[in-house]
Amino acid sequence: MKNKGLLIFSLSTALVAAASFTSLAASGWQQVNENGAVRYVYYNSYGDLERSAWVRGDSDNQWRWLNSDGYMAVNSLVDDGRYCVDENGRMVVNQWRQVNIDGELKWMYFSSTGKAVTDGWKQISGAYYFFDEDGIMQTGWVDEERYYCAENGVMKKGWQLLDPPDDYDEDDNGPQISSNEGKYWFYFQDSGKVVRAEGSDDYIEKKIGDSRYCFDDDGIMQTGWVKVEDRDPAIRGYRFCADSEDINGFKYGEVLRSTWWSAEAPDEDGFDSADVNWYYLDRSGEPLAGEVTEDGNGVELFTSGLEKVEGKTYLFNEVGNPVSGLRKVKTSSGNKSMYFGENEAEPAHEGTARIDDGVGNKETFEFNSSGYGYDGVHDGKLYYMGRLQRATDGSRAFIRVNGETYLVNTSGSILKNKEYKSDGEIEYKSDSSGRRSGGYGEIIDAEEPEYTTD
Repeated sequence: MKNKGLLIFSLSTALVAAASFTSLAASGWQQVNENGAVRYVYYNSYGDLERSAWVRGDSDNQWRWLNSDGYMAVNSLVDDGRYCVDENGRMVVNQWRQVNIDGELKWMYFSSTGKAVTDGWKQISGAYYFFDEDGIMQTGWVDEERYYCAENGVMKKGWQLLDPPDDYDEDDNGPQISSNEGKYWFYFQDSGKVVRAEGSDDYIEKKIGDSRYCFDDDGIMQTGWVKVEDRDPAIRGYRFCADSEDINGFKYGEVLRSTWWSAEAPDEDGFDSADVNWYYLDRSGEPLAGEVTEDGNGVELFTSGLEKVEGKTYLFNEVGNPVSGLRKVKTSSGNKSMYFGENEAEPAHEGTARIDDGVGNKETFEFNSSGYGYDGVHDGKLYYMGRLQRATDGSRAFIRVNGETYLVNTSGSILKNKEYKSDGEIEYKSDSSGRRSGGYGEIIDAEEPEYTTD
């Protein structure tokens, strides 16, 4: 330890005291010569030699220890190692001392009573130190490995790059941990306690300053995908922690938030991690995701997953990826079709689109400003689930959409106030709105388009 001005001494060495004492004939301190060395003893008022006892000095009022042979101890631990005396035999108080324990130099601190600080934490000159049951100042991981003390014994706070605790087993941890020559990042709170997952949790998410980070049950800061909770869909329980410096402006280890990110999927919960996919992490760091079921006719139906990102609408599947293609979604006003382009991470399309019908043909679709395909008449043409409805087996046809039958031509335009005969009989007839008002022509029910599937 530095700058403490401490004196090193050995338990096995007894130096000659430099102080002088008044020699009394019958009681008090006496100077004796022991094999050429000056030693001091103390006789009580009965003339008995004091042994294994504390005695206060006559001239300086300081406490001194008499060992089992009756000699005043110097530069040593005394009284079962609970106290220390200096080179003048005086009890050490409010001081650090370095002692030799089994050939190793260790630090101890002796309080205002002279007794060594033991069994726990002690604040000394504004810093905290941890001592074992013998009063030895500890370094490294202490107190159930919840705290860390530097080489000078001071309790650490804030971010620290350290060796992991002794019971750390790298094989027990996921592959997302980044290290620096065997050292890992830990965060110690103002109390000195390390942030770590407790109880049954494998990982914990913690806000530090304006950022968020994830830690395992050893307190190691995590990188990459980290599962912090069980959610449905499962991807919502994950966070992505920056695995290199300055990712989209995020610090190393920081939970990505309010940003797009491309990465392989987590390697747990049955995800397919073979491909790199896009994700959007919301303002809390949670990946956006939806839920998919069937509509009763075996068609894939998104019951959730429509999300606004930077003012644009995207659709996310159960594993957190934005989908592409033509999709069927559930809304408060019924099931709708939406189109998200041919590439991943494209927003909902608005206006006209030409979309493959699944057998190599391009069909015309029309979507409103919310991205929903039109149903019924729009701009004089007929649509169902966004797809243009038109006559295909002749120049005109009756087509039924949502219970209403309209007369349309080959371009999908509504034919209003029209009457067409065949062999003298009315085959097609429409009113002023284009609805069927007569005729024996076949009524064709509009069919749903061919949707994209993952």
